Amino acid sequence: MHWGKLLRLTVVVMLISGLMLGSAWAADGNVFKDVQDGVWYEKSVSEMQAKGIIAGSTNEQGEKVFKPNDPVTVQESLVFFGRLFNWDNSGTDTGELANNHKVASWAKGYVAAAVSDNVLTGIDLFVDPSRAASRYEVAIFAVRALGLDDMARGLSGVTLDFSDASEIPPRAVGYIDVAMEQGVLSGSDGAFKPNDNITRAEMAAVLARLDKKVDVDRDNMIKAKFIGYGSFDNSITVRDADSQFVKYSLSDGALIYRDGESISLEELEPLEYLGISLNDNDEATYMEVIPEEEVAQEPEEIKVSGKLAEIDADTPSITIEKDNGQEVSYEVAEEADVLLDWQTSSLEDLVTGQSVEATVKGDLVESLFAGSIEEDIKGIAVKVDFGTKNSIVIELEDGSEASYVIDEDVDLDGDAESLRDIYAGQEIEVELKNKVVVNIDVTSVKEDIEGSVEKIILAANPEIVVSVDGEERSFSLAKDVDIEKAGDDATIDDLKIGDYVELKTTGNVITAMDITAKETSDYIVGEIENVNTDAEVIILKDINKPIYLTDDTVILRFGHETRLRYLDPKDEIIAVGQMSSGILEATTIIVISTTN
Repeated sequence: MHWGKLLRLTVVVMLISGLMLGSAWAADGNVFKDVQDGVWYEKSVSEMQAKGIIAGSTNEQGEKVFKPNDPVTVQESLVFFGRLFNWDNSGTDTGELANNHKVASWAKGYVAAAVSDNVLTGIDLFVDPSRAASRYEVAIFAVRALGLDDMARGLSGVTLDFSDASEIPPRAVGYIDVAMEQGVLSGSDGAFKPNDNITRAEMAAVLARLDKKVDVDRDNMIKAKFIGYGSFDNSITVRDADSQFVKYSLSDGALIYRDGESISLEELEPLEYLGISLNDNDEATYMEVIPEEEVAQEPEEIKVSGKLAEIDADTPSITIEKDNGQEVSYEVAEEADVLLDWQTSSLEDLVTGQSVEATVKGDLVESLFAGSIEEDIKGIAVKVDFGTKNSIVIELEDGSEASYVIDEDVDLDGDAESLRDIYAGQEIEVELKNKVVVNIDVTSVKEDIEGSVEKIILAANPEIVVSVDGEERSFSLAKDVDIEKAGDDATIDDLKIGDYVELKTTGNVITAMDITAKETSDYIVGEIENVNTDAEVIILKDINKPIYLTDDTVILRFGHETRLRYLDPKDEIIAVGQMSSGILEATTIIVISTTN
């Protein structure tokens, strides 16, 4: 299964599901008050008005009207043709036009273009531009605008099958034959009526037919695939020629046609192709279902540059963030050339953030050039993880932690000859290329530390927590750590909570440890039965543990220091010291109550 296509289809279905919720939407009808719904020229008028080819006027009641039965002047017809064929109307030189003084200022640019492009030539240069144009003259102008003048001249001797063929000027015969063959004009009830003034309704129909035959890029016209509509906000979503999903609001009175018939928004089928005309506010004013082949043209090759935002090597596809912040996604062709620093590479070698330039055709990347990202990172080593791909965790200067894969051929500088020489707490500077570590510079921070042991964690990599000047710090043990206790060799098993330690550290790793065992005190509470001042011994009532005093023993009576001879039987005391063989050698005796 082609997962890329499945993903796009899923997105389309989701968009359709989301967009088609809400109440029904319906167009308000034709923009012109005097163009009735369903009349034969309604679609042509609506389409040409939406595309900016024709316009109406406002009546005394303030209503917008088209005046479909009014005649079209020669200069008006040339303006219409000029807008349709996108003539250059910047000039004003009408050349050999005999009645150029009768050309209105608003028409002069297009009339000048008609003379320059030989749409207005020969005997037609003597025409009065302000008079009504005949049907046969419009046929001549239309055929010349299509570039079929030579063909029409070659058919000047044909016989036209109209009841009024004799009324057709000889010079117009070939043009009318070509116009008929091209489907631009037709007769009615067997007659062509060549000398009748062409009406605005007929002119709109001629222009609409010609529009199907010309390939003119207009800023207000797009062709796209319909995805869905939003009735709550009166909008449609389409997929444009760049394969991007775009949302357009609908103007008041926007019209939709399929096969020449007006339809409602709800009748549009997802994935139908639309020709959409936009007004100056980029609102859709006219939409028509068009054949796929009108859209499915050979896609233009474009260059897209920016930074890689996403990479999916499985699909395969990429998302590029352009310089303006817009993100665009494309599939990558199987045979696409992928270069990294001008070297043949693959999507697996690319990383997000790289600067790229993609050659895109349609929605497929045909070639992709990426430039490596090189950056230096400073911080404190947290740990090195040894696995299929070695990696290092670094505490960055902002306090956050980041993990980076280490290149197999990484260069080591400073105090590390191998990755095993990197300890937590060491100052470290790494050089990254495409987010992979290619160089590590290690600076060991060596300290002499003293403190008491608060916690011991016995594991494959033992750790201890030491209170240093009131701050708890964690350390791990180097594999060759040197441990001594009371001058003898020791192990971590000889360490107890509360022990005092002197450490030599590199970063957060202990390389040497000297342990001083914690001294604990024992105590006895009781009532004095007898005091032997000569032997300096106290016997407590009912306690078979004599208390020995030394020259250093301190005796306190209610907070004041006193002597042994001032202690009396029945005084209640606390004796603190070291217990050995049932005898307490007191360091402190405190009288807590007395009967005297």
